[in-house]
Amino acid sequence: MDFIKIHILAIGMLILGAYTGRVIAKKVKLGETVGQILGGMIVGPHLSDTCT
Repeated sequence: MDFIKIHILAIGMLILGAYTGRVIAKKVKLGETVGQILGGMIVGPHLSDTCT
């Protein structure tokens, strides 16, 4: 894949992870921001290996 396409995919996956974390955090009665941060932290380290 092209270098730019990989980065666009990585950003999309981070957004999807943050959204999923927000939905889960709302069900557990945590703040939406906390869920977004946790979702980004979970997805982020796994994507950093594919981008390098």
